[in-house]
Amino acid sequence: MILQHKMFYGHGETVVLRMLADGPSHPYRIRQEMAKCSKGYFCPSLGRIYPLLEVMEKHCLVRSKRVRGHGDQQRRQYTITAAGRRRLAIQTDEWHSFSEAMDRVLHHPI
Repeated sequence: MILQHKMFYGHGETVVLRMLADGPSHPYRIRQEMAKCSKGYFCPSLGRIYPLLEVMEKHCLVRSKRVRGHGDQQRRQYTITAAGRRRLAIQTDEWHSFSEAMDRVLHHPI
């Protein structure tokens, strides 16, 4: 479980950007999709997701707006920006390179 938290901490931005790549969403749904896609490996608390989204918004990777939720409740909905899509593409390429290199190291005969 500790490794999962460390992995999310280091790659949370990439995971959140990927969750938003298919369309706008709110933090609770982002968390649900993250858990579903990762088969439960990534299931951070909303207390980790909200601050991450705030930082990402400050860096213009996402933008938010208030939308109507259930009843009269307002919820914040996030959308990936063009800058966020560029960052996601770069991080995806970097992750593939890293993953391939790790695979070679882990399977190298000693």
